[in-house]
Amino acid sequence: MNLLVIRPQPGADATARRILARGFHPLVMPLFAVEAVPWTWPENPAYDAILLTSAHAPAAGAAMLHRAPHLPVYAVGPKTARAARAAGFTVAAAGDRDVKAATDIAASHGRRHLLWLAGADHIALPPCDDLRIDKVIVYRAAALAAPDDFDIVTSKADWVLLHSPRAARHFRGLCEQRKCAIDALSIAAFSANVGDAAGQGWHRKLVAPRADDAALIAAIMAAG
Repeated sequence: MNLLVIRPQPGADATARRILARGFHPLVMPLFAVEAVPWTWPENPAYDAILLTSAHAPAAGAAMLHRAPHLPVYAVGPKTARAARAAGFTVAAAGDRDVKAATDIAASHGRRHLLWLAGADHIALPPCDDLRIDKVIVYRAAALAAPDDFDIVTSKADWVLLHSPRAARHFRGLCEQRKCAIDALSIAAFSANVGDAAGQGWHRKLVAPRADDAALIAAIMAAG
């Protein structure tokens, strides 16, 4: 089974490895490129930790590291933790399932006020009753034009993996621009919001029960 990955690098290759591990064939065609955006440290608030939910965020956020070099990082997973250490952050802990695991650990460590370094196209955090979390956007994924082999690669895909609402809208827009037969394509969405952004008319559309690659791939396996 061919699964098309359109998310930016290095996330695209990470997803491709997970696809291979489940015995499927990844088609990697990034339709976005990550770039840092200018940002400023929020005035006055005293933070006791930093929250990172993407491996793209540490490099983009490192420019402000001098403002609070002592702040520990709570990362969504091991990959994000490694990227944080490489950028010069001190990692206190990493979740092993999702962002809720990371914020639960932060709360258990007595953290109360977190600064979330996020991407422009992010999924909302689950409720965190014991934490105050302020968000700043430090990077964005710039949409790319369709590559020359867009039609060929897309036609080979049994499922197209869509990781964000913006990716869903961009992919649909490129399909319409290239006059691809949307009713011949099947999409697998990272969340309900992503599925809604993709719109209707696809051959098949499924939504992962949880916003992570493992759940997305498992849903595709169940759908067949």
